[in-house]
Amino acid sequence: MFLSDLSVRRPVTATMMVLSLVVFGLIAYGRLEVREVPDVEIPVVTVTASFPGASPEVVETEITDVIEEAVSTIEGIRTLTSVSGEGTAQVTIEFALERDIDNCANDVRDKVNAARRNLPADLDPPVVAKVDLNAQAIMWLALTSTRHDPIDISTYAENVMKEKIQRIPGVGSILLGGSRRLAIRVWLNGASMAAHGVTAQDVILAFQREHVEIPSGRIESSQREFVIKTEGEFKTPLEMEEMVIRVRGGVPVKLKDIGRVEAGSLTYRNLARFNQEPSIGLGVLKQSKANTVEVARAVKASLPEFTQGLPEGMNLRVAFDSSRYIEASIKAVEEDFLLGGVFAGAVIFFFLLSVRSTVIAALAIPASIIATFTAMYFLGFSLNNFTFLAFSVAVGVVIDDAIVVLENIYRHMEEGRPRLESARTGAAEISFAALAATLAIFAVFLPVAFMQGMMGRFFHEFGMTISIAVLVSFFVAMTLTPMLCSRALRVHRPEFFLLKAIDRFWAWVARAYRTTLGWALNTRFLVLMFGAATLAGSLFLATKVLRKEFFPPEDKGSFVIQIEGPQGATLEYTDAYLKQIEKILGETPEVSTYFAALGLAMAGAPTPHTGISFVRLSPTEERSRGQFEVIAELRRKLSGVTGLNTYVIPIPTVRMGRADAALQYIIQAEDFEELKKYEAIMKDKMRQIPGLIDVNSDLKINKPEISLEIDRAKIADLGLTVREVAETLRILMGEDDVAKFKIGGKQYDIIPRLEAFDRSDPQSIDRLYVRAPDGRLTQLSSVVRRVETVSPTSVNRYSRERSVLLTANLMPGKALGDALKDVDRLAKETLPPTFRTRLGGQTREFKDSIQNLMFAFFLALVTAYMLLAAQFESLVHPLTVMLSLPLALIGGLGGLAIFGQTLNLFSAIGIITLMGLAKKNAILLVDFAIVRQREGLSARDAMLSAGPIRLRPILMTSAAMIFGVLPIIFSHSAGSEVRRPMGLATGCGMLTSTAFTLYVVPVLYTYMDDLVTILRRLFGKESAREARQAPEPGA
Repeated sequence: MFLSDLSVRRPVTATMMVLSLVVFGLIAYGRLEVREVPDVEIPVVTVTASFPGASPEVVETEITDVIEEAVSTIEGIRTLTSVSGEGTAQVTIEFALERDIDNCANDVRDKVNAARRNLPADLDPPVVAKVDLNAQAIMWLALTSTRHDPIDISTYAENVMKEKIQRIPGVGSILLGGSRRLAIRVWLNGASMAAHGVTAQDVILAFQREHVEIPSGRIESSQREFVIKTEGEFKTPLEMEEMVIRVRGGVPVKLKDIGRVEAGSLTYRNLARFNQEPSIGLGVLKQSKANTVEVARAVKASLPEFTQGLPEGMNLRVAFDSSRYIEASIKAVEEDFLLGGVFAGAVIFFFLLSVRSTVIAALAIPASIIATFTAMYFLGFSLNNFTFLAFSVAVGVVIDDAIVVLENIYRHMEEGRPRLESARTGAAEISFAALAATLAIFAVFLPVAFMQGMMGRFFHEFGMTISIAVLVSFFVAMTLTPMLCSRALRVHRPEFFLLKAIDRFWAWVARAYRTTLGWALNTRFLVLMFGAATLAGSLFLATKVLRKEFFPPEDKGSFVIQIEGPQGATLEYTDAYLKQIEKILGETPEVSTYFAALGLAMAGAPTPHTGISFVRLSPTEERSRGQFEVIAELRRKLSGVTGLNTYVIPIPTVRMGRADAALQYIIQAEDFEELKKYEAIMKDKMRQIPGLIDVNSDLKINKPEISLEIDRAKIADLGLTVREVAETLRILMGEDDVAKFKIGGKQYDIIPRLEAFDRSDPQSIDRLYVRAPDGRLTQLSSVVRRVETVSPTSVNRYSRERSVLLTANLMPGKALGDALKDVDRLAKETLPPTFRTRLGGQTREFKDSIQNLMFAFFLALVTAYMLLAAQFESLVHPLTVMLSLPLALIGGLGGLAIFGQTLNLFSAIGIITLMGLAKKNAILLVDFAIVRQREGLSARDAMLSAGPIRLRPILMTSAAMIFGVLPIIFSHSAGSEVRRPMGLATGCGMLTSTAFTLYVVPVLYTYMDDLVTILRRLFGKESAREARQAPEPGA
């Protein structure tokens, strides 16, 4: 081959070519972003509209339905979901992955703007936003204090700490969790208002009249000019209390006569604690292309400086740090990678018994891997768990070409040829087989890079990285390896006793293999039947034995506890039980820190009956139990907290859908009453399915509600309107701001509301007053009637139809595939025919990924066959190689079954990897047999000749791969749960595929040769003559 011949003749040129790849690779490595997962842009757009005070049903009818109708005509929508909550509507549009997210957002914005005329007139403009998977906090800091109240902590966090942290290079923005933002609260006394004849509208008009700051023009002279500024805004709460609301009988009624003003909180419906201390969470969002690990390090390095400047009694600590797991996981993969390289080098030494040979072949590993970093940089890839997983697998792959080339050169030197001639001849002789094997591997992994669906986006970098590494390894094997062999390789004659014994052992293995190969070729039918039985066993394992799931459970050292109290429960009620949960967490030895919050307003108004706790465990090496053992114990203990429901959920690598639960099942029906009925039935029956826990749904219909029926005739007689009645209630019972108050250059809301004792029971509504046009006050009890009822907390829709999302987590040992089968069967037995079912989140991606993996597998086989047919110039001999591939499955699937693993996304990638490696070994054998048959030998004799000669490189490459993945199989470091199934599928599969390559492939080769002979006879002498004139295979 040109490359190998040039490298042998010009060693400095060959060295510089490879060295340049290494130098640029090292430069690129230092510039690659470090992340947990690849940077994936999924086209999801949300439309959020705020309509304070509106019930979920009103929001659904007047806002959600209008927006859904407008955007539903946009091209390429995959799913359309919505949540109509109290005062808030959120419509989520997920587009096909092929669509550009910026174009999607523009299309949605245009449709929403066009629909504005059909929305309520007083509705704030809907906000259209792209969903960014990267817009998640990489770490959370907890600002705590036992000496300051939550408002002071929140104010310091917002005004001081937020700005300090944002100045750190790489930090994008800061989220505030559990914050009680400062606001000016105007607490009104209902009895005093009635006594002074003041209504809610009077208060609002007073603020609009008295609390203003209006530019008042200029004074100009010939030399100077002055800007006139009317200081009409109040400077302090005390000044505000002196504001005149109205004049009654010549006597001014001031604000202090009917209430009081204080600097308070924007809301009193939330709280947050860190390790049971009052706290505010500061979530650090990095810039889009910043390095997660470097940003987290910079923030942690700045903590001592930040801590020194804190007010006395305040503390700043790390509550959650995703970079800790990323660093540990990547460090573990690097260790597996290095250890695998050492094992692969040891394999070479064990076969060739030469340190020089070992070094020459092993150099292919760092050269190929480092050179790949350059391509990753220009392709915009990052260093993440998927690309490092590719490198872990590549350790045993990239060395293959170097082994094959070195072994062939070594064989020529053993036959007595000069070193330089052996390097040229050996490299050229094996170049075709090495190229075919490299392209075969490339053909397997390239389709993985083009998988569809969300997981296809994540595995794109995996497939491309390993494909590039394989191509680079061929270049290294054709340049660096023959050059080094021509200068440094020697035939080593072992003198040490142990080395002599190993040398004699390999000689015996070669003789034994030739004898057993002859027996296999004499009993071809038995070997073929054994292969067929093995294939049947593989299919049985895949369909009946192995459990199927999406992601294997992963110990990330952190999880969340979702808290849900009764609908309508107050903050005080929920907090009493939250303290019990915090006590349990504090008594768990593996728990390092925990951040708990109630009433977080993810969408809409805060809900004090719900909460969440982020729990971080001690590092793996510092605890005796794994994450899932801790979770199991906490579930048992938390079941004793009977006043609310708790759900312990591991933090997913990527959030999919509206929930984080493993199983997400959607049911739909046109009749909402029927939907409510069967939602309860399905939940009860799902709780009876073994292995399902935390069964829940997003349908909450028992929220206490007071419905007011207005006597329209009476209010018409009084000259009132429904709007005046509703606005009175909204002002006095709600939390709307009526003006802004400036402090230190920042604006804060002014919120009037009745005192707590004036709104503590439903009868409070009766005691409110509105003023008629003639000035008379009318009590609301005379014009409205109260009806106590229940209503849904939110109304959820899927594809513009009301829906219920059923969720569940899985017990250890319960696979997602089995759980989905159970729920599917339950739905068919329980739901009426008019109901429809859908899959959501991770469950939907699980189903889609199975189809996408099957497509990638099929495409890999087709691509490999086409490449082999083109290289062999034969339509038959590629089938010999391809028919051997399914037989390799028994080892991979059997290994998964023996070690209790599942068939998941990562083990499936391992199976695809196995196909490429098994095919590579078969190519080495078939290619040499074709050469021997072209020299005049029969198919049987050609295989008997090719087998023993190719035995050593096949065993070397297989052993290098097996030992290369051993660290992955037996690792217990961070992320090992994800990598282990892939290592098992590849390593165990290589054990059996090597045996099938050495025995079944020769049998298939002879059968295929017989088939060609029969076909030639059937088509007559002319066809046979044409066949003989056709290009020979491999020519």
